[in-house]
Amino acid sequence: MKKQMLVLIMAIFASSCANLDKLVEQGRYNEAIRIATKKMQGDKYKKTKHVLALEEAFNKVQDKDLQEAKYLESNTDGASWDRVYGIYKNIQERQRLVNPLLPLRSKQGYRATFNFIKVEPLLANAAEQASAYHYANAERLILSAEQGDKDAAKHAFASLERVQRYFSNYKDVENLKLKAEYLAKTRILVVLDNQAPVMIPREFEQEILDISIRDLNSKFKEFHMQDRDNIDIYATLTITEMEVSPEREIVNHFHEKKRVKDGWEYLLDKRGNVRRDSLGNKMKVDKFIMAKAHVHEITREKRAYVRGKIRYVDARTNDLIGKMPVKVETVFEDFAISFDGDRRALSDRCINNLKRFPDPFPSDFDMALLAADEVKEYWKSDLRRQFR
Repeated sequence: MKKQMLVLIMAIFASSCANLDKLVEQGRYNEAIRIATKKMQGDKYKKTKHVLALEEAFNKVQDKDLQEAKYLESNTDGASWDRVYGIYKNIQERQRLVNPLLPLRSKQGYRATFNFIKVEPLLANAAEQASAYHYANAERLILSAEQGDKDAAKHAFASLERVQRYFSNYKDVENLKLKAEYLAKTRILVVLDNQAPVMIPREFEQEILDISIRDLNSKFKEFHMQDRDNIDIYATLTITEMEVSPEREIVNHFHEKKRVKDGWEYLLDKRGNVRRDSLGNKMKVDKFIMAKAHVHEITREKRAYVRGKIRYVDARTNDLIGKMPVKVETVFEDFAISFDGDRRALSDRCINNLKRFPDPFPSDFDMALLAADEVKEYWKSDLRRQFR
């Protein structure tokens, strides 16, 4: 058993060596470096094959990254500095992995040479250059934002957040972020316009307007219930129809029947004698009857209807941005079931609804408030959809 385990371990080790060489051949240098450094940690007698593989992978990818960084640094496009910074971070991480192994010698005496560089000043310069680019870009975008371009303000905010990835207190970046956020915000005024031809309770309007606009607010969206100078969009819900139906009560009578077990009786043979089993005991069978019941069902129903429309209008140009019809129906329905006869005949539906009378009808006022609550949720959902 021990011999088999040893063979298996040796096979796995040989396979990993081959895989390491293959990774280098395929140009997957960073992966090869991670595997090689992990293999050699704590290994007193390092194989020359591993040392050579690590040396080759490190130096090749190091040269490749340095060439790309120098090319990008010479590029006049300041946006390249993010990429330059990323390259130097990769170099820093790579050197961090290899550094604990230095000086690296194999058990055969081969000493590896690694092209290390002093990366910290390069990182600092890349961070400074990237920050300067994004800060200047944000300043330029804010000039457009001050002319009403909210997308420019959002891009400026994003550029300033990139600056803070490098330096949290770069120049006046925090104040500039607040300005960009302010300019980027779309401010929506929520308005209820009641044009229904019937008298509607004041509480109906209050219920609809109680939509918790704070739940709708986000970084770049701000909802208001009171008019102000810098409103961008009017979100108007117009109620054109409000109706509560008459109370409706329906009485229904019907029969139910079911074959049910009703005790037992002795099993008789053809002569009318009681049959016995092999032990001489009298044999019994279940007795069934047809149970019947006369059912009385009372159903009460009342409805409230609200019709209208939602319109979204640009406050500066008066252009229609979007619209949505509103059709809400609130239904009160309850029923009660009683019966005469055998309860066992009843269906599960009847049993579950046995009571003498249905719930009382809600008042027209209560129905209006229920409808208002549904309209409110409908409107809130559409506001989220429109300004997500």
